[in-house]
Amino acid sequence: HERMFSSANSLMRAIHRLVSRVGGSLESTLLELRLENGALMQAALPPHARVPSLILRRARKTGGRLQDLVNLGVLSAAMSEFLEVCMRERRNLMVSGYGRGVVLGALGGGTAAGARVVTVEPVSELDLSGTHAAWIGLIGRGQEIRNLIGHAGRMHPDHLMITDVRGPEALDVAAALCGGQGVVVGVDAASALESIGRLESLARLSSESPSRKALREELAQGVNLAIHVGRTAAGAYRVMEIAEVALGEDGGIELIPVFIFKPEGGDGQFVATGHVPAFAG
Repeated sequence: HERMFSSANSLMRAIHRLVSRVGGSLESTLLELRLENGALMQAALPPHARVPSLILRRARKTGGRLQDLVNLGVLSAAMSEFLEVCMRERRNLMVSGYGRGVVLGALGGGTAAGARVVTVEPVSELDLSGTHAAWIGLIGRGQEIRNLIGHAGRMHPDHLMITDVRGPEALDVAAALCGGQGVVVGVDAASALESIGRLESLARLSSESPSRKALREELAQGVNLAIHVGRTAAGAYRVMEIAEVALGEDGGIELIPVFIFKPEGGDGQFVATGHVPAFAG
């Protein structure tokens, strides 16, 4: 923001007012609170920080259609058509990358007419009110997320969308992927392959986790596609890869690309590899 606080003391007073409004306290020097308007407040205070620091992040509502992302150049028309078919047929999808929220919102808009969609989010970002789906949005953080995922599964939705997996709730997510259809999961990872490995590692944080081998086999059977969103050198969002998830001969997870983005030649281009996923055969 162009305007600045006049001093460290004035910033401390502002932080104190924000914390007081949501019933928090300044007992800790590292703060993370959700404000009344849904914004996430993060503050670092001395001695953990050189000077008082404040970050406010507002959730950007995401929704729309896959065609909107085609118009923006985020993915190709062929990729959009393929993902729409996957959503209508209730395939299980993993979405990773910094721009995954935009893609998750568009996938939510690609559900079949009259489909029942339940979303589970740490903060309300998806807006599926403009779609033809019957949408129930659940919001919670920490331990609440595990309870919400279980509750959402018992609703027997046509699509269950879990936008951000960051802890031991990954075990519940893995169970949902293995036991149901139409599950769409968002994970923070640097590649499509890493997203599967990260979900596996997070699931093993839970004391109830099965062996690594069993968990890996479950994920290979439960996840149909991995989608990764990245940024070009110019900062534009692109769907970098759509790949089928399979169990390799060595017992590891194998990804077989269906579409890839090649950055060469100006704006780059989306390329179909020619591979037809086993579930589409």
